[in-house]
Amino acid sequence: MFHMMSSFSPAQGVAVDELESQLRRFVEQCKAEGLITGSSPLGTRQRHPVMDTDERSFSHCFQLSFRDREHCDAAVKRFFSKDFAEKDAHESLFAAISDPVFFCWED
Repeated sequence: MFHMMSSFSPAQGVAVDELESQLRRFVEQCKAEGLITGSSPLGTRQRHPVMDTDERSFSHCFQLSFRDREHCDAAVKRFFSKDFAEKDAHESLFAAISDPVFFCWED
């Protein structure tokens, strides 16, 4: 499996429940199109003095999962294509977050 973690804070004026709604909408549409295999729910960061060493100030995160790197690459290409049917959901989700940091890994 190939995964992408998104860490961020809600954009100014965006409530967490609104952000969760935007994420659910995006994930449901991506699953329906076969662009992702799964996702985590929206997580709230829990600072820990030993286990959390990232000094950035993000407050939330979620994970998207793909079959493999090729599946992820195809999804990314689709996310940014002009004819992406879920473009509105992707843009709305992206507009609801600030200071995003993304990282990927494979297991």
